[in-house]
Amino acid sequence: MKRNVLASAVVAGVVLTLCSCSLPSRMTSQKGQAMIEKKPFGQVDGQNVDLYVLTNANGLKASITNYGGIMTSLIVPDKNGKMEDILLGYDNVAAYVKQTPYFNALIGRYGNRIGKAKFTLDGKTYTLAANDKENSLHGGIKGFDKVIWTAEGIKTDSGVGVKLAYLSKDMEEGYPGNLMVNVTYMLTNNNELTIEYRAMTDKA
Repeated sequence: MKRNVLASAVVAGVVLTLCSCSLPSRMTSQKGQAMIEKKPFGQVDGQNVDLYVLTNANGLKASITNYGGIMTSLIVPDKNGKMEDILLGYDNVAAYVKQTPYFNALIGRYGNRIGKAKFTLDGKTYTLAANDKENSLHGGIKGFDKVIWTAEGIKTDSGVGVKLAYLSKDMEEGYPGNLMVNVTYMLTNNNELTIEYRAMTDKA
């Protein structure tokens, strides 16, 4: 369906309650040592990749890398109060490059398979990058899980987080339109992990 607009925007969000009970390398608040720590995580194609470790006022930790927006670790208390990592993941970016199980990664432009790696929009058929036999899976050969995002640490009164941004250019992996994507992870002092997705395109 044609739209008489220059751009279309999509906003989505996820909130998880974790339990019922250029940025400096560290940003710390006075309340309970809520902080963001930025660490080197390796290199991909000669580009540095970073790991952002978010710690809230209660000691919960979430680690996110700007390679693929992957959450590599989520440390929360079990029923006995012992802190445990509840995610599957690797200790460095090289392991994620070597194997691509899509663990805790940002998926795009499309999640799941597109049959025959083709779709039709406004009467025009687009051929996508095929990476699952004849199909296109999770955005293609180089989906959002395999690109380096721009990252910025965030600290507010309610928690700490990291904002990721990526511009997927027109016809990247066969998809039409420039797509500006922003994803914000926040770890709140109420033990909530929120993930907000925003995207805007110049074709819809």
